[in-house]
Amino acid sequence: MINFGTNDYGYAFSQNHNIEEVKKNGLVSDVVEAIKQALKKIIYHGARKVLVFGVALDGCRPISVTMQSANKSATYDRFGCVKDNNDFCNYHNELLQEGLKELREQNPDVQIVYGDLYNAMQSILDNSQSLGECAFSPSCTILYIKGMFGSVVAVAV
Repeated sequence: MINFGTNDYGYAFSQNHNIEEVKKNGLVSDVVEAIKQALKKIIYHGARKVLVFGVALDGCRPISVTMQSANKSATYDRFGCVKDNNDFCNYHNELLQEGLKELREQNPDVQIVYGDLYNAMQSILDNSQSLGECAFSPSCTILYIKGMFGSVVAVAV
């Protein structure tokens, strides 16, 4: 399982680079290329089944919402998530999926699976009322559990 890139973006944003600067300077392409190179190495060493995670809805993390609260130009979706952050995550995921498609074509004997955390989390948000008593509201919190195998997202009361 491979899940990386978010530290690179976090560092760039902590250095006061905005999303457009990060896109323009090619960091997303560099991160996706690094993922592809890592995959090529593990395939070379015999991996035949690989799970590669995209990034989740970063704009829904409490720290993202808090950091943008002073930004008058920030826009939010219907769940109160920072839209620009989530659009950036989607951009990363689109480039990653293009890169994975190339690798699948080059390695037809290798099963390369994309773990779609973004849409999994979006589905939880979109269907939160039907998933239990917890309607997405200030009393309902999105929890991120980070472990050695990436991020797990859950909605909890």
